[in-house]
Amino acid sequence: MTKDELLKTVQEAPLPSEVKAEWVERIGSEEISPELITALMSVIQTTIEANFAEDGVVLDEESADYKKAEKKMIKELETAGKKYDKEMTAVEKEGAKLEKQAKKEFDKLEADVAKAVVEQASE
Repeated sequence: MTKDELLKTVQEAPLPSEVKAEWVERIGSEEISPELITALMSVIQTTIEANFAEDGVVLDEESADYKKAEKKMIKELETAGKKYDKEMTAVEKEGAKLEKQAKKEFDKLEADVAKAVVEQASE
């Protein structure tokens, strides 16, 4: 990530103004590193979780609703993955077909040029 991308992330994050200001200053004065990015993401995640708790939203990963939603999400991701794979296979087949066609046309063009050269040389 670049400093600009990190600054944009800070500005768009649900952080209090004073925390944003601290992070803008920190990003401006430090080199970008995995540790800096991890620390920023941790602050953002902690803030999000605190906001959820403040609003009475509790994410219980062991609850039936959570597990049901997780299964649904996994199924949707798997379905999307299969659709993507199917579409990519079709694209690859079409690409191979076009490549074969292009090679055939190129070979024909080479043959026509060779024939024209031979005919011109024999005149």
